Formats: sequence, structure tokens, C-alpha cells
Amino acid sequence: MKKKRILTGFFAGAAALSLALTGCSGAGNDDASNSDVKKASKEDVQKKKSDEIIVAYGTEPQRPLVPGDTNETGGGDVIDVLWEGLVYYDEEGKSHNGVAEDISSEDNKKWTVKLKKDRKFSDGTPVKAENFVKAWQATTKQALLNQWWFGTFEGVDEEGNGDLSGVKVVDDFTFEVNLKEPESTFPLQLGYSAFYPLPDVAFDGDKLKADFGKAPVTNGPYKFDEWKNNQYIKTVRNDKYVGDREALNGGVEFKIYQQDNAGYADLQSGTLDVMKTIPAASLNSFKSDLGERAIQQEQAVHQTFTIAAKEPHFEIGTEEGKLRRQAISMAIDRDTISEKIFAGVVKPAKGWFNPTINYYNDKVKGVENVEFNPDKARELWKKAEEISKFEGDFTLAYNADASHKEWVDAVCNSIKKELGVNAHGNGVPTFKDFRDQVTNREMKGAFRTGWQADYPSPVNYYGSIYVTGGSANDGDYTNKKFDDLVQKIRTSKDDKEIQKFSDEAAEILFDDLPSIPLWTTQATGGHSERTSNVIFDWHGVPMYYQVVVEKK
Repeated sequence: MKKKRILTGFFAGAAALSLALTGCSGAGNDDASNSDVKKASKEDVQKKKSDEIIVAYGTEPQRPLVPGDTNETGGGDVIDVLWEGLVYYDEEGKSHNGVAEDISSEDNKKWTVKLKKDRKFSDGTPVKAENFVKAWQATTKQALLNQWWFGTFEGVDEEGNGDLSGVKVVDDFTFEVNLKEPESTFPLQLGYSAFYPLPDVAFDGDKLKADFGKAPVTNGPYKFDEWKNNQYIKTVRNDKYVGDREALNGGVEFKIYQQDNAGYADLQSGTLDVMKTIPAASLNSFKSDLGERAIQQEQAVHQTFTIAAKEPHFEIGTEEGKLRRQAISMAIDRDTISEKIFAGVVKPAKGWFNPTINYYNDKVKGVENVEFNPDKARELWKKAEEISKFEGDFTLAYNADASHKEWVDAVCNSIKKELGVNAHGNGVPTFKDFRDQVTNREMKGAFRTGWQADYPSPVNYYGSIYVTGGSANDGDYTNKKFDDLVQKIRTSKDDKEIQKFSDEAAEILFDDLPSIPLWTTQATGGHSERTSNVIFDWHGVPMYYQVVVEKK
């Protein structure tokens, strides 16, 4: 959640949580400065432009680097520096035209997109209308991970399967998009990576080449250099890029870590320049460790764990399933875990998206289902037991290459204590293995989930995660009434209507609990002594192209 994407870890897209439930809290909620150089003028920063490569924390991508087939942050962070879409988002989440010259519509249903004529891919070929159209059509025809994003287009079903006939080339630098229903916020979505273009060399006819994503040709501020699995992905400045996101350094090397603690050690020693996550074991000390190089700020990230809709004893739509989901949720002491474990960088979730997003409301009917109520939890669990006895263990899976074990243990211990069930964690060695099991529907029991917003709208959370067939609907949740409400949010232009529809959608989720909300998080990170102008954006991702290396 990239956008965006499914999170590797808990903070800022790849963070981790640690410590024991009985741990102590030290850090406060005050925001650390992004960077002292951030206050410098743009002209002063430009003078520091160099060819030095910066080293950034990374994790092994689940799949090759193809925008339409990437929905997790390990690959997404790399894709976002290599590509530029029709629009891009600034530090505050405001959208600006990127490759697009103009995006317009008279009825919010038929959209005309005109492209800037000076944009090129890293191989020197121009970025044309067909590069967007073919990329998008390949995503739906080949059923790539992000096909859901096109479910509102003509020519595909609600899950994004089909030939995407609603997208048509008009001329070299103009194309049309025909939607099934009017959608006023359509242009806002277009900065997400699912909508990036692909060059001619990516295709064999109309089909995407299988090996393209291992060494892609791209159109962003950086271009691909080298990928050594489980070690690093190297990018270098793309001199053919003429957009607004000019790279102030010579490239970004994403060093791939198996443990975030190792990354933090490298950050302290100066061999890692930018880290967008602080291991939980260091949350109490990272501000004193790093001083002005520490970063803590709000971000659009929401944390949950998911129980599949058809999971035995938890099936949505059955009385037993409803009772057990509510009981599990009410048995989690979020306040104590937040206070004792996370050093003030998480807050118990009271809704289905982050409070930084418009239309957030923490007083929706049903919010009591995500509040700690052990007596009620035991009562509900007992009623479920009268319907069908629960035998075996309650497991919560997580990727063990980030510091999730301790918070998972804390959650499971809370459930075990209040409900008397044998609840425990299930560590999967790597994030890639973890995501593969989830994607292939091989995961048993509950599993951790998190979302980093792709664009600043409740639709991004609702639609991607909970609408039938959504790109990140890992629990296969489906509810027609909910789907209809999300569509109403998409099409409405009235703020009061959007708030009403959003609240009604939240009520359904609180009742069904397709996932169990845990926390909203702040971004925590840091940078090396040799770097400055390190700025984290609205959803907790470093703006790598702005990082400068101080000249000695």
C-alpha cells in the first residue's frame, strides 16, 4: 500500500514492530523535522546536485518490475523512481500533471488525455498514447495483479478482466478513456503505478515480454541499472527525463535486507543513506541515536490483519463467523499494546482508513467492535461455541524478515488471555514468500495486512482492499451493498454525500469485519550524515529524487 501498496512491514511502507507487551514507552508523538535542509531555498538545494549514488533500504520485490503487476512496497518503491505517470503527487499529496498535458471531460465518463510531446523513455523513444493504452490493456488481458484498477473502465468486468476496449488511441499524443459510470475523482487516481506507460520494447506483439521486468526501460527520473536478487537493485539518473522531479543525486541503490535491524545498524554506521523504517527495538532511542537525522511524521498508513471470508468458523455471512470475528477484535487490548510497545508512533484504529484522509470518521456505528471489551468478547465467543466448537489453534501469519514477531505475540497473547484459545504467530521467512502464499490463496488462518495509500481518497482503501475483486482484497471479501456505496463515492461531487456514503460503507465493514483494524502509524525513519534534504511525503515514502549528498 502502493500506493500504494501492501506493506512489507509496519511503518512507512516497510517498517517493523517489536518489543514485548511489558516493554516501556519513551518516545513521544511530537514530529521530528524532516530535515534541516528542507527549509533551505530551492536554489540552494539545486546547487548541491551531484552524481553521487545514495543507498536506500529495500526489500526483495515479490515480482519483476512491471507497474501493472506490482502491488507491494518492495517493488513499488523502485518502480516509483523509475517511472512517471500521467500525474504525480507532491509532498502533501496534491496531484500535478506529469506526462499529461491535459486530462479533461464534459461528463466525467468520457475522458480525453493529452500528453506532453517532449517526454521520452530511457532508451530515447518517445512516450506516446499507445504506450499507455497497450500497458493498461496488457494488465487486464494478462490478468496482472493491478487489473482491478481498471474495473470501472468499459471493456472489462468489475475485477478488470477483459480487453479494455474503453481505452482508445486518438493520435500519437492523445487517447480516450471511457468509464462505465461518471467518476469525478478519476484524474486523482492516475499517479498510481498501475497507470504507468510501458515502452515498445516491453511487448512482443500485444503481449508483455516475460523478462521485461528484470531489466525495464522506463520514463522516470531514474533508469534501471542492475538487479542482483536478495542483494540490491541499482538505479541511475535518467538524463532523458525532463519532468518536474529532477534527480539531485546520481542514482538510488536499493540495498535489500532480510532484517530491518541490520539496516538500522548500517544507517548508524553510515553505509546506508536513507531508511524509511525504524526497527521497533530502536523506537525509544532512534531520536537520540540520530538527532536531527531522525524523522517522525504523520502518514497515510493503516494496519490490520485479515481472516479470509471463507475461513472455517469465521465465514462471513454466518452467525458463527460474525460472533467470532467480533470476539477476536474485542479481545485485543490495542491501547496497552500501542502504549507499551510502539513508543508513541501508532494509535489504535477507529476506522477503515487513515485519519489523514478526508472523510475519516471515528464515530461511525459499529466502531465499538474494534474497541477492547474482554467481557463482551468472551460472551460472543461462548455463543459461537454453542453453534460449533472451535478446535485447534488461532494463528496469525507474518513475514519474519521484519520485526513483527513481538507485536504478533502481543496480539495473540491478548486473544489467548481473554478467550482461552491457543493463539500464536506463524512466521514466514521472507516477505516474498509471505505474499506469494497470500496471493496464491495458500495462507491458512489469519495474516497481517497493511495499506499505504495510493492516492488521498477513501476509495483507495475501500476499493482496493474490500470491493469484490479488489487488487488487494486478499481475504476475498464480497458485499454487494458495500460495492454499491463505494461506486457512489466514486461518482459523487457533493462532500456531504461522500461523507454519508463513506460512513455507511464503514458501518458495513464494522459489522462484517473482513479484516481486524489494529493501528494507524506514523512514519519513522532517518538518514546518514552525508545526506540532506531527506523529505518523507504524505504517505511516508522518502522523496528519493530530492536527496542530496553533501560535498566535502
